[in-house]
Amino acid sequence: MVILTPANLALDGDTVTGGRVEVRARVEGTPSADGPMELHFVVDGEIVERQSVDSLPAHATYVAIPPTGGQLRVRAELWVDGDPRVVTSHVWVADGPGGDPLPDLSSGCGCRVAGAGTTPAAGWAWLGLACLLLRRREPRS
Repeated sequence: MVILTPANLALDGDTVTGGRVEVRARVEGTPSADGPMELHFVVDGEIVERQSVDSLPAHATYVAIPPTGGQLRVRAELWVDGDPRVVTSHVWVADGPGGDPLPDLSSGCGCRVAGAGTTPAAGWAWLGLACLLLRRREPRS
């Protein structure tokens, strides 16, 4: 499996905005016994960088610089024994001021950032309400 993400900016859909964007590829899974592996960065349909993958997990970074006022598309491909095996979706890189930075996750996982406004008590309250409603609908004998 290959995961392609911008290194330090948040995606807006499948687009990241910035004059210089680091795009990271992370290769995970089981090493292939079929032959040597290479990670290719492909920009607008052209292979622009190749890196040998000797062990997993593997990480690679490509710096994408979109044309002034334009955009480009970046994807990663994992090649095994000279043939493409895994192809990621594109990340579109648009020219402009830097986009929103990624949240600082150094104090924990992303789930804490996304649910910062809720408490466990609210979840239990909803569960209790659902149980009461279901109990009231049961036929009585």
